[in-house]
Amino acid sequence: MFLHSLEHLTPTHKLKRSLLQSSSDENPNSIVPNNAIIILNGTFNPIHNNHLLLLEDARNYLMNELNMNVLGGFITLRADCSVKKKCQGITGNIHEFVSAVHRIKMCQLTVENSDWIAVDEYQALQDHQINFKQGQQQFWRVLKSFYGENCQQSIKVFNVIGVDNLQKCGKHICENLICVVNRECLEFNLEQWRNEFGYRRKVIIVNASIMKPISSTMIRKKFKNGETISSEEMPQSVLNYHLENGIDYKHSLVPQVDEDQDIDVFEKILSHCLQTNLPYIPFQELQLEEKNKDILLGKGVKGEVVPMIYKSKKVAVKRVNLSKKHEHKFGFKQALNHFLMELELLASLKGHENVAECYGISLDGEYGCYILEFCDFQLQEYPSQHFPLTTEQCRSIVLDVAQGMKFIHDNNILHRDLSLQNIMLCKVATDNQKTPTFKAKVIDFSVSKKVDWKVQPPRGSMRRYAPEAIQNSSDYSFASDVYMFGNVVYELTHGHVVFRNHGKVSDVCQLVMRGERPEISKNKTNNDVILQIMTQCWNHDPSKRPSFSDIIEWIMSRVD
Repeated sequence: MFLHSLEHLTPTHKLKRSLLQSSSDENPNSIVPNNAIIILNGTFNPIHNNHLLLLEDARNYLMNELNMNVLGGFITLRADCSVKKKCQGITGNIHEFVSAVHRIKMCQLTVENSDWIAVDEYQALQDHQINFKQGQQQFWRVLKSFYGENCQQSIKVFNVIGVDNLQKCGKHICENLICVVNRECLEFNLEQWRNEFGYRRKVIIVNASIMKPISSTMIRKKFKNGETISSEEMPQSVLNYHLENGIDYKHSLVPQVDEDQDIDVFEKILSHCLQTNLPYIPFQELQLEEKNKDILLGKGVKGEVVPMIYKSKKVAVKRVNLSKKHEHKFGFKQALNHFLMELELLASLKGHENVAECYGISLDGEYGCYILEFCDFQLQEYPSQHFPLTTEQCRSIVLDVAQGMKFIHDNNILHRDLSLQNIMLCKVATDNQKTPTFKAKVIDFSVSKKVDWKVQPPRGSMRRYAPEAIQNSSDYSFASDVYMFGNVVYELTHGHVVFRNHGKVSDVCQLVMRGERPEISKNKTNNDVILQIMTQCWNHDPSKRPSFSDIIEWIMSRVD
């Protein structure tokens, strides 16, 4: 993870500095913990007014009934993996999940006018859900740093929950647990629950000052149904944040960043993206081989790819300049958002042999870096050096690419730039040295998007685009990727670019929209199966093009 200080993640600026010291009547030399910290832990997906009331009611009880000195309170958010799991369990809809970067910001807006409640980001920015013990240890590290090593003798940490969560408590109820009865539970007998087991009587029961039937599930449902949400249910600043960031719990969100955000906030957003399954790799763990220090594996508008060594293994490192001072084609904000979008996609595409693996993310000064699987050849280079390819080689590569693209589509992602340039070959060890065997892998998701993302990234290679996508970029669909796959097959079997006699891309676009397709060489009958697939992929009507499942089945059924 990124190197934030503990105080930064668990802020102490709202804590009272002075501790109230009390001694026991029975033993004047012993210190009675008469100071309290209150913690409200949850997903906050999203936060609402009942959450604040829980903390206020718990504080009032401790101050008025137990005469305790409340030093401060914390809203502690759970990690993204925990929130995703909860959303899938409640409704089965992953779009109801809102990432940590948004949940943190909404919680910060909620408590911005509070003089005693702060937002703890520590758990939210982990790549896994930490357990209760680890969370408590984190708090005590911060408190000891703030109050001194012996503060545990005079401070109690109270955890507060709503009555709806009390039923979920198992036998291992934590010490100093406060339950605020903040809504009616008709099917739950609180007294019967408390008396059933002795350990349950340790829970402090507090009646809420105001009973409001508000829940995060209810708020999400209202957003999805387009219903009005009042400031009685959610702070107006949080409502505005939903509107400004397009949060409606119906569509996946792309992390966004403002032009004036500093590098610290940028790191937090990257941290959020890493919550899925991509680790942060300190750049110091990467080594540049002396013999490869001047080698570029690739270079484009957005960055460059260089070979490096990670854990004794050769990797490809894609470096993207994210400096505000750099002259980005579409501005700093767009460059950073595109970087985060690609990161989000790479995190979704791990574990398939026909999609190049992303091992993690790194920062090299002002460069954001993807640590990628190293491959031996770019497919664009291989046919030109070894043309013509054998029938078996063609079928093997075409099948690999189709399987990789099926995996990409199964993850609800549009590639949008499928070409020989974005397919790599990795050598597979065999006994036959004369005819090497390769595994083809799809790469480069710099202009890719999830189907339900509202954002439209820049287009890929327009020369290879489907007619409907040329006419309107928002019409790009799974079938448009299939069309581009047809062009991959053509260039692989013919050894040259589509419409090679037309230099201007604009001319090619006009030809494609008129229904013309690249000319098929008459001597390609040895590749009849994949050429039939190619022409099916070129159908002018997107609905009549095969899916990648169809293509795979077709190739597999015709293997000799």
